[in-house]
Amino acid sequence: MADTIKIAIGGPKTGPVTHYGDLQFIGAKQAIRDINAKGGIDGKMLEAKECHDAADPKQAVAGRQQDRQR
Repeated sequence: MADTIKIAIGGPKTGPVTHYGDLQFIGAKQAIRDINAKGGIDGKMLEAKECHDAADPKQAVAGRQQDRQR
């Protein structure tokens, strides 16, 4: 049984809407820090993986499928 819970955070890291991605990543990472500081979820720490999706739903799905295969 894993000691961590892995969470993918998707958002644009390049292009005209990068600032939205920045806000998403900052907010999600802060939430994860807050949750981990309180002991995680059922004692398991959260671990974030940032994924660039270019604000394109098709690229977001493809990126998550590639991550699952690793």
